[in-house]
Amino acid sequence: HADYLIMATATPKDERLLEFLKETGMSAFENFAASRDDVVEARLNKRYIEAIVYDLRQSVQTIADLKRTVLRQAWLRSQLLKRDLQKREIPLTPLLLVQVANGDKTVEEAEQDLISLCKVHPAAIGKHSSDAPDPVLMAAIANDTSKEVLIFKQSAGTGFDAPRAFVLASTKPVNDVDFAMQFIGRVMRVPRPIRKAFPKPTLIPPELDTAYIYLANAEAQRGFETAVQSSSKVHSQLEGQTEKLIVRQTVSGATVYTNRMTAQTPIAYDLPLPESNTEPAETIETPDETQKPIPGSGRQTSWLTDLPESDLLDANYALDEVLPLPIKDKAGHHTAKLPDTVTELQEWLENKNIRAYPLNTNLPYLPQALKRERRPELETMSKVSKSMAERLPISDEMTKTAVKAALNRLKEKEVHTELTQNKRHEDNVQIITDRNALEREARKVLHDLSAQIEEADVATIIKVLESRLQEAINEAVDYLDEEQKPSEIELKRYARDAAYWVIRRQQENLAELMQSLIAEFTTAEDAEPLPNWMLFPQKLSLAASRKNIYGFMPPSDDDLAKIDQIMTIDERAWFADRSMHLTDGKLQLGKYDGTTKLNGEEQAFAKALDQADFVAWWHRNPDRKPYAVRLVRGDHQNYFHPDFVVCLSHYQDDEPTPRLIETKENIKDAIRKARRIPRIYGEVLFLTKDQNQLRVINKDGGLGMVVNWDDLNPIRDWFLKSKPVS
Repeated sequence: HADYLIMATATPKDERLLEFLKETGMSAFENFAASRDDVVEARLNKRYIEAIVYDLRQSVQTIADLKRTVLRQAWLRSQLLKRDLQKREIPLTPLLLVQVANGDKTVEEAEQDLISLCKVHPAAIGKHSSDAPDPVLMAAIANDTSKEVLIFKQSAGTGFDAPRAFVLASTKPVNDVDFAMQFIGRVMRVPRPIRKAFPKPTLIPPELDTAYIYLANAEAQRGFETAVQSSSKVHSQLEGQTEKLIVRQTVSGATVYTNRMTAQTPIAYDLPLPESNTEPAETIETPDETQKPIPGSGRQTSWLTDLPESDLLDANYALDEVLPLPIKDKAGHHTAKLPDTVTELQEWLENKNIRAYPLNTNLPYLPQALKRERRPELETMSKVSKSMAERLPISDEMTKTAVKAALNRLKEKEVHTELTQNKRHEDNVQIITDRNALEREARKVLHDLSAQIEEADVATIIKVLESRLQEAINEAVDYLDEEQKPSEIELKRYARDAAYWVIRRQQENLAELMQSLIAEFTTAEDAEPLPNWMLFPQKLSLAASRKNIYGFMPPSDDDLAKIDQIMTIDERAWFADRSMHLTDGKLQLGKYDGTTKLNGEEQAFAKALDQADFVAWWHRNPDRKPYAVRLVRGDHQNYFHPDFVVCLSHYQDDEPTPRLIETKENIKDAIRKARRIPRIYGEVLFLTKDQNQLRVINKDGGLGMVVNWDDLNPIRDWFLKSKPVS
């Protein structure tokens, strides 16, 4: 029976998991969720997804065989991928998944269509005909590289692994609320040969990093209006499982929903088809002997035409592609190059649905870069270690005990019991000190003081303490006759053992002294320059702010949760912190993300800062950004990034000075951070949520005054008491 069970799934269902735990006798579970961006970055899931549906014209609705059309299109796509993989010499045979509705003949019908229409060899087709899913059988077929198609029923749509599947064709109606998760999961895996052929940081080509899903929506045959509604359902459900999808209309009449960016903007059916620079259109005979050239395709086909195998494999026109159009700027000029000027960059970001919020350089006393602290370098740690050993207070009583431990003179109770008469007495006897254990424990204490402690620092601390205790050791043996006195080497060893004893007994004092000295040797420096622009999606408007350095309130959790749904993965690639070297200067870009968000109380506090006359400007300080304010902690190796930098006047006509404010839920952590006061910023103000308000955390951990949103003058008075010395 396992003590712990680790389960991983892309389609979590808490109610099913709880039912499973109940049946297996497991008591509880803990969730660890990974974002889609993380999974894509790890190359476990494909970056792009394309869902192709058929939005038919009135004249075609009653004669279109969408089931056979989808099978043909999906097979063509799979074969094109196969040729691409062969060309790149990647040892991988793509697998086409065909999902059919439940029924007695659905699997056999799909098989016959693939053989007769697509000329697929019967030996290349694997089938799962049972209504009950058999994951073992399906996995065996999926891993058999001689099979290029796997046909299975709707009921077997979950629970099997097919890493080499790029394309899925579904001939079933769209009526299942969970269909998106099921469909995407079958074709989203990135196979190992692809990861091996394109190791990081090499980008996987988009055509090999895309999951293709072809949908034959039976509801579309009921009329154009129903078809549109069904298509919208596909759009919305897929968006709920990935991110924003763009809609593309194609020359074949298909509608494509994808997060893969193209240079084409969506077109409507009543607009002319895009022009082509390819060869003139050709025609082939169709059963009704009509000729309907498709511009830019070089070929012609109808929905039901059975093409020879050679034509099928060469018919790239049939893959629902749109002819790429050059990117146009606002003036209508074609451009395909990356932005080269600030103006071009702004237009480029707007085309990516990103708004830039510029830094307000007119605010008083706003520097180009804020100040931050830097921990002592390794070469400085030797000074810290030596100073700590010299400053450590050692009382007379501690010295006496350390000497006794070193000389085996510590006395402990020795208990004697006479068993026949059950008599018991105790003696005080000297015990022998285990010098190896003493040294081992002392060295562990020193190594645990700080992550920056090296072995050389440990040796320095021991040597200094040894020298401080040497005189006490000498005095303890001074009464002995000359022939009984230890040698100089032995005396030094005793002094070292006494130092080990002191280190063991002074662990807390050593830790506190070490951190205060690290802080003492901390240096101030400029952080990276503040971003010239902060970025956020255009569709998520931010509230204006009078005194925020970017003129707007940072986003909330609700705002951030919507980003994946309104931006494609390619748009989010530009929604990032980066430096741009343009012809008219260097531009630093930052993005509003989870490190800059404001919760409800923080938003109220920020609005109060906007209204306070003594505030010149304020900034939401992000966590771990290169341009952020950071402080050296007195109790931890990590840096501390306060939430707010507020430039304020401590009294009327006083020159504004940047001060720091941190909102904390963990009061104990706030107390630890507050022990150390940074010289450049002065004491940090710690606030905590108390019901629907913020209160000051006192140094002893108690709650102080309530923050009044309408009057922040008491906050200014608090800062005045701890104003930093220039």
